This record gives sequence, C-alpha cells and structure tokens, in this order.
Amino acid sequence: KKFKIPFFIQSRPETLSDYKIKKLKEVGLARYAVGIEHGNEKYRANMLKRLYTNENLLKSLKILSDNKISFSVNAIIGFPDETYDLAMDTVEINRQIDSFSLSCATFAPYKGTSLRTLAEKNGYVDTECIAPPNTSWSIMNMPNFTKEQIFGLQRVFVMYSKFPKTRWPEIKKAEAMTPEGDEILNKLKIGLTIVNSETDNAIKKKYPSINVISFSNYNDSIIKFYDSHNIFILPSFTEGYSQVIDESLSRRRPVIIFKEISHIVYNNRKVYSEISGKEVEFTS
Repeated sequence: KKFKIPFFIQSRPETLSDYKIKKLKEVGLARYAVGIEHGNEKYRANMLKRLYTNENLLKSLKILSDNKISFSVNAIIGFPDETYDLAMDTVEINRQIDSFSLSCATFAPYKGTSLRTLAEKNGYVDTECIAPPNTSWSIMNMPNFTKEQIFGLQRVFVMYSKFPKTRWPEIKKAEAMTPEGDEILNKLKIGLTIVNSETDNAIKKKYPSINVISFSNYNDSIIKFYDSHNIFILPSFTEGYSQVIDESLSRRRPVIIFKEISHIVYNNRKVYSEISGKEVEFTS
C-alpha cells in the first residue's frame, strides 16, 4: 500500500477485462502492449488459433482506453501462406485502433512451433535454417508473398495504419527497395504541417514536403490532422489561453510549448490531466 511502482504488461486481447485492468491500475499499471498479430478473422483462427472476432478485439482494447491506460499494439506479417492482401487486413484493423504506438514484426519460424512445421512442409524454409529473432527480412520463400514484398510492407506498415488514406499512393511507392523508394520513405518519416491564419504559398513553394493549412479550412476533419501527427508544437511566446492545446491532448498527442507560456499548462494542469488521462509532466 505504501508503494505504487509503475509497471508494463504484455499480453493478448482475450485476457482483457474491465475488472482486471481496474485492479492492475490500482497497483501501478502504466502501459499495456497487446499482440493482435493478424487482422483477418478467418486466417487468424485457422493459422494462429486465435478464436475471437475483430469486433470483440476492438471491444477489448476499448477497455484500456476507457480506463485511461496507454497501450501499444504488436502485429506480424509474413506468416505461412499469407498474401499481401491478407497482410493489408492487419493494416485495416489497426486503423480502427487508437493505440499510442504500433509495431510490425516479420514472422520468425522458430523450431518446435506448428507454423515452422507447416513452413518446412510447404518448402518455405530449409529444415536446417535457424530463425533469427527480431529481423525485418523474412527467411521464408513463398511464391504468393515474396521476401521483397514482406520487407517493403513491413517498413511502411505503421504509415499505412496511421496516415490518411489519401497518402496511400505515396506510401505504396515507398515499399519499393529502390533509390526512389528509399527517398520517398525518408520524406514520409518526417512530416510537418503548419497551421497558419492563411495559406502561405511561399512556404509550400520552398518546402513542398510541408503541408500548410489555413484556419479557415477548419471543420470536423480537424480531428484527422491531429490523429495523423505525433506531436503538436505551439510556436507562441505570448499566449493567454490556447484551445489547440485542449484539442491536441484530447487526441492523446503530446504538446510542446515555450517556457514563456508555461503558465497556461500550470494554471490548467488539473484539466489537462483529466483530458490526457495522466498527470501533466513539465520538462525543460
């Protein structure tokens, strides 16, 4: 009762219940990692023996959100007999999950597992091959989902899952392991949107990769702008109160401000703690 040390849990969605999470939160649960692995219900049930629907999966993860527990999601691609389209089903389910972070690993056919036996039986992997851990490059040789396709999708998986679908054509080009694909990938990794009182064509002309939007364009889709970015920066030295801080925190996006206006957060720290679901932290 005297100590409440924050701790992290990694588990499966079937284990989640409101009762368990509330009890774990009482003793310090701070972060939860959930392995959903695959987004196609039929494939997941047949190959991975995970017998739950996507609807129930989303309901389970909502328990974490409702209890204000930050969570991450782990996915895997490159399973035996998987195709590119099946892997994209995993992208689609992740687009419906408001996770704090997301990771995508490449399937590793470890000796002694049923999927390794299947992979060897189908000739996808040599019987003497030892699967390396945490690799991006698949050791599987599958005709319907090549190593190149697996690696290409894996390196942009998070972008497909978190970016607006309007950017999918650009992301698709970044799958290609070519100088052009690498260049597009590097541009996608660093995204910046400037919100201005008016659209600044000079900035867009000089820096075409920067997205510039105007306050006059604000409507219900503003939520999408917050959700498609990781951090909100308020570049103001003189601010009495800023609604955009509320907006960003309500979408669980951290906010960076100058120390000259830190009084905004300090004066409203209880409100912001409620919005963000955790105590407000001050760093300099």
